[in-house]
Formats: sequence, structure tokens, C-alpha cells
Amino acid sequence: MELASGGLSGLVAASLPEVRPLADASVDDQVVWAMVDAAPDGTVLCDGDGRILFANRQAEVLFGYDRADLLGQPVEMLLPEALRRAHLGHRAGFAARPSVRAMGEGTRLLACRRDGSEFPVEIALSPVETGGQHLTLASIRDVSDRLAAEAYTRHVQQLLDGTRDGVYVMSPYDLRFEYVNQGAVSQSGYSEAELLTMTLMDLLVGAEAAEVERWINPLLAGQAGPAGQVRIEAVLRCRDGLEVPTEADVSFPQREDGQRRLVALVRDISDRRAAEADRQRIRDQLVEVLQAANVRVRRADPDGTITMAEGAPSGRFGSAHGMVGKNLLELAAAFPETRANFERALAGERFEATVSVLNGPILRDIFQPVMENGQMSELGMVTIDVTDLVTAQAEAALVRAAIDEAEEGVGIVDLSAGGPVLRFMNRRFADLYGRLEGGDLSRLVDESRRKELIETAAGLAAGEVFEFHQLLHQLDGSTLAVDAEFQRLDGDNQLLLVRWRDATARLAGEAERSDAETELALADERERVARDLHDTVIQELFAAGMSLEATTSRLKDPVAGARISTVVDQIDQAIRQLRASIFATGRPRSAGPRNTSSAIQRLVLEANRMLPSPAALTVDPAVDDQRWRAAEEDLLACLRESLSNVARHAQASAVHVRVTVSPNDANDANGPSSSGTLTVVVEDDGVGPPPSERFGPGHGLENVTARALRHGGSFLLSAGSHRGTLATWTIHG
Repeated sequence: MELASGGLSGLVAASLPEVRPLADASVDDQVVWAMVDAAPDGTVLCDGDGRILFANRQAEVLFGYDRADLLGQPVEMLLPEALRRAHLGHRAGFAARPSVRAMGEGTRLLACRRDGSEFPVEIALSPVETGGQHLTLASIRDVSDRLAAEAYTRHVQQLLDGTRDGVYVMSPYDLRFEYVNQGAVSQSGYSEAELLTMTLMDLLVGAEAAEVERWINPLLAGQAGPAGQVRIEAVLRCRDGLEVPTEADVSFPQREDGQRRLVALVRDISDRRAAEADRQRIRDQLVEVLQAANVRVRRADPDGTITMAEGAPSGRFGSAHGMVGKNLLELAAAFPETRANFERALAGERFEATVSVLNGPILRDIFQPVMENGQMSELGMVTIDVTDLVTAQAEAALVRAAIDEAEEGVGIVDLSAGGPVLRFMNRRFADLYGRLEGGDLSRLVDESRRKELIETAAGLAAGEVFEFHQLLHQLDGSTLAVDAEFQRLDGDNQLLLVRWRDATARLAGEAERSDAETELALADERERVARDLHDTVIQELFAAGMSLEATTSRLKDPVAGARISTVVDQIDQAIRQLRASIFATGRPRSAGPRNTSSAIQRLVLEANRMLPSPAALTVDPAVDDQRWRAAEEDLLACLRESLSNVARHAQASAVHVRVTVSPNDANDANGPSSSGTLTVVVEDDGVGPPPSERFGPGHGLENVTARALRHGGSFLLSAGSHRGTLATWTIHG
């Protein structure tokens, strides 16, 4: 905006008549006011009442007003509304003590444009006296750009101080630090003030000036490459003497003022070095493991070139490290099968293959291609020497085949699962008890004895054997007497070797031996009785007869004599009969067929091992009649199941077994063809029969009932006369 006619003096004279007119101003005044009007800062001249007398061109630009709109207006119009009232007091204070000074020192000043927008300013105040008037000249500068730059600088500095890496800005001439961030202070242990007195050489350990020049010169010469920086590794000595490995990216950036500085971004790589050391240690250990296990790991690119190889030497290709850089297909030229496998793998197929090297080991190759966008980018390969494994598997197959052919059941029992769990069984075991691998042995071992088995087996030392005898429940619901041996395989685990043998033949042999011993004892007793009869009774009878004969000759009564002769004859007859009996007793009895009553006795004797006390047994001899022979197997099975239930569930202290045979009367429901009834009664004094809902599979009661129905009979489970359980099994002959 151009000055109006009369210039600045004219403007002032219009408002202040006391000011001398423009005609009195010299040319020098015009020049001075023109300079004020052209000043880069806004200039405003106010009278003692705060009215604007003059505003230069920059003031118009700053506030957006035309000069004519400003003249005569209170200066508070250039302030935000909220500050105008307070400014009246500040203006009065300045008028009372005028001096050249900055306005609002220590505070943030705001000005207001014509459009109401606010902006930060700096204001310098100068008192002016002219013609007896007290004026105030205000020089106003917009500091928005400067404050923004300062804020950005603070933000950048905060970012630099927030990083853990050290930032060092240094002179390219003597490498003296001119700026360091908080990361540099923390990294080195020196304060900022201390670092600004030091050079790069003061911090480096063992670095010679020539070496540092070799790092820096490419930067100074503009030969640092596209990135414009060099990366160096050096050891930094901290204030406390600790030496820290570091990595530094050093650059030589351009500046607008042309004053270039070296900038080093230094990071502590102690953790990285430790991690690298750990990785190397782990790698070394892995290599040792691979070599010890005869395992090889390789990696190849898509054309078959081996980029990595670790592990044991290869029987086909030599040492692992010697394979790096070679081509798989070329190496496998002498091994057609291996080459074919490599070609499949390089085509992107994942698979495993076992190959046998001539006069060498058996190897398993595992191929794992890495695919990217449908193309193989890398091939991973693992080769394992499985010679020992294959040999062991073959030996194990032979051992298992031999175990399967064994006459006894063989199994492996695991106690670690909280109970005896079968992990392996041979064919004989499966034939006897069904397939139970992975199942609980509760189907085989009575609950009453399971705790005893677990505790005893768990306490076995390695190699120690524990013998176990009981009735086992087969899949058809019947029971089988078995002998078992449990042997701890390893003292450090819970595996047991179990051998089960059918004890039927053993128990039958023991029963036969018992019968033979009984017969022998009876024979001895008969011989003793025969001797006593012969040596004592017969002699006494013979003496008595002779005495009576002598008496007859003295009797005169013929009737009495005849009677005595008759008695003597009877005595002679008795002597002959005794001699005949003695002769029969001395002869050995012929071995007849085994009878049902003996089988019942043996079964009860066998069951006594499970019972709390030996069972009382009453057997009707009529059970040996031929008509009951067909039912003997079912009778024994019924009795075995009943005694087993007593042992497992009754908690009884006494058991009584009665086997009776009774003839049928004419009104028997089975008709006149029924020749009698056989009844087996098992009575105990235990807890009584279970609720009816518990009569389910697993108790064998359905099988017992079915065996009775097979012979036109029945089975009844009821409470005993006083307490306990009464099991009654009845069939008709």
C-alpha cells in the first residue's frame, strides 16, 4: 500500500494537531518513514490512549486490515477478545514506566487477524516523545514458522532421545561430538556435557586413526555407495570401563546451510552376539547329535545345488560339508534309485523313501520341498540311518512271533495310568481272555484283589517276580482258574511282564494227587485194621470158640451142649468172614472213573483260596448217578460262578455249599418222566443280594440262569434265612 499524500507526518498531524505539519519535515524524515514502512516486521504507532496513529505495510499484511481501517482505532482490536481487558492494564503500566523492552517477556503472546484467526507474535515496545506527546512504537513479528520449527526440532529430539541407540553428530575434521542424544548418554555412561568435550577416538577400543580414516574417508569422498552410509562394527568403552560390542551406521548428510556433519547411529549388539553364540552352541550340539544319530540334514535350491549340509558323513556322498556347492543329481549319478528320488523331490513332491546302499547301511530319505506361488523355492532333505531300527524291528517281529506261539498268555501291563492297563498281549492271551490291549484289567482281575495286585506289583524291584492265583472272567461269562506271574521290566517305569497260565490241569493234577494220597491213607488204615483184626480179634474169637468146645464136653445137658456147638459154629463163620474181609481190604482198589462229587470237592478246594475261610461242603452221593453226568459241566460252572461272586461281592465270613438230589413225586410239574431234582445251594452270611438293577452283564448271572434252563431248571438269588445271600440252582433229571 502506497503512502497517502503528506506522508507519515500528515497522518500523524491529522490526529494530533500539536504535531508539526509535513511542510516542516525535511527530506530526511521522508526517507526515515519510508524505511519504517518497508520494514519486515509490522510496525504500529499508538498515542497515550492506545489509538493507532500509524501502521506500516507489514502490519497490514500481518493483520489483514487496510491501513485506513486501523488508524484511530484502539490497539486492542489487534488482540484476541479474551485478552483485550487485561491489555488495558498492561498499557497503563507501560505508560507509567515507559522503556524500550519486549512485551510480555516470558509469556506466549497472541495476535488476532481481521478474520478472527489467532497467531503467535513477538512484540518490542519503544516509547516515542514528539511535540510534547508520549507515543508508543510497537514492532510486531509473526513467529508461527519459528515456533513450528522449534516444535518440530523438539519432536525430533524427543524421538532421538526415545531410541535406545546412540546418536552422535560430530565434526568431519576432528570427530568431536557436537550433539548426542539420550541414547548415547545411556549407552556410554557419560553425561551429555562430558560427551560434547570428547571425540569418537575417546570411545573406541583398540581403533587406530588409520582404521577410522578407512571407515570415514569413503563418506567424505562421496564413495559410500547408494545408501550414502557405511556400517562398521567396533567396541565401545563405557565410562565404567565396560567394553560393549556395537554396530554403527555412519552417514554424511547434506545440509541447507552447507555445514555438513558426520552422523553415527550406534546400537549395542551385545544381545545379538550372545544370541549368535547361543545359536552357534546349539548348532554345534545339533551337529553332534546328528552325527551321533547318523542323521544328515541338507538343503538345496531348485536346480539341485546343495546350499547347506550338516550331520554325519554319508555312505553315498562322503562328508556333509564336502557336499555344499555340489549338485544332487550329479552326486547321485552312481545311485539310480537315489537319483530318481531326487528328481521327484525337485519336482515338488513330498515323500519318504528307504534305500539300501550296497554293502552299506539302510537309509531313509525324507524330502520336504518349500513351495512359493506354486513353485519350489527350496528343498529340505533329512537322511536317517535306520539300519539298527530295521534290524531291531525284524528281531522284534521274530520275538513276537515266538511269543505268539507260546502256550501261555503273555502281556505287558502299564501301571502308570492309575490302574493295570494292558498294552500288549500274545495270541494265547487273546484266545483265553479276548482282545484287551489298551483296556483295563478289571475284566480279568477281581475288584477285591485289584488293589492288592497294584500295590504289590508297584513295589516290585526290577526283575522281581510276584505270583498271583485267582479265577478270571472270560468273555462268555465263565470263569477260569489261572496262575499268573508279574515281573517288573524296568525299575524306572511302571511296565510289568505278565504271564498267564490255565491252572485247570494243575488243579486237576493236585486233586488227583490229593485223591491218591487219601486212598493211600485209607489203604494204610485198612492194613492197620486188618492187622488188628487178624492179630487180636480173630485170635480172641478163636480162643473163645475153643473154650466153648471144652465146656461142651463137661455139660451133661444135651440141649445146652447143642446150643454151645451152634455158637461155636457161628464163631467159626465169623472168623471166616473176617478173614475174607481182611483179604479184600489188603487188595488195591482199581482206579475207576472220576465222579461228580470229587469234581465238586476239588472246585470248592480251589475256591477256598479266594474265600475268607474254607467253605463248608455237603454233597449227596447220588450226584454221582449217571443221569446227572450230562449236567456236570453246567453244575460246576454254576458253582464256580456263585463262589466267585461270594469272594468278590459278599464280604462274608462263612460259606456253606449243599448239593442234594431228591426224587420227584407223582404230582411233579415235570411229569412222570422226570426222575429227580438236583439242587445246588450256596449260602453266605455277607451283605446280602444286590439290587435287581445291578443284575447286569459282567456278573455272569444270565449265564448261570441259561445253564439251568438248558436242563429244565431255574436259578434264584434271594436273601438268606438270617442274613447274607442264598443262591439256588435247580435242574431236573
